[in-house]
Amino acid sequence: MSRTVATAGAVLAVILTPIQSAVYNGSEAPPLVRLLSPLTEPALSFADWLGLDAYHFYGRMVALVYLTTLLALRCLRLDSRWFRACVGLFAVAFAGDVLTYWFGDPGEIGFAVETAGLAGALLALACCARDAHASARLTRVGAWAFGLTAPAVVVVLSLVQYLPHAALLPVAVVTATVTRKTEVAAAVA
Repeated sequence: MSRTVATAGAVLAVILTPIQSAVYNGSEAPPLVRLLSPLTEPALSFADWLGLDAYHFYGRMVALVYLTTLLALRCLRLDSRWFRACVGLFAVAFAGDVLTYWFGDPGEIGFAVETAGLAGALLALACCARDAHASARLTRVGAWAFGLTAPAVVVVLSLVQYLPHAALLPVAVVTATVTRKTEVAAAVA
């Protein structure tokens, strides 16, 4: 179950991240996002057709990425203070996202909360990976994947140039991958 939920969140993150970058950056969108314009332009036209602001329409959908990733993280049930910190900070980032896209983000507080929560969650995730592998609760591949999430965020941010949702993309993809590997390993054992 968590594997399906995590995969749905990762796929949604892959779809929404370039759309959000295209909306935010407009004609100044980075080359990768411009390359994906045959995919992003119909999405932007769809929001216009509905009479909705594309930035908030697609930004609200990102809440689903947070929810699915949070559920997948909780299903891993790693027992460490770093893991609890990661999940807690990820929940803080989710709250910042909701404030930004659902409540209009007065004074850009939601953006700051979301960005700080994601940054803290990334740090906690790297520490959690070390602890979880040492206690044999996570495979070596899973530990490395979580540990390399922060560098992956830097790469994705440089390619997509949209903070904070570009930072969410690697977290969602890695969580879906690690959740899948963990469930498969548990089923075999």
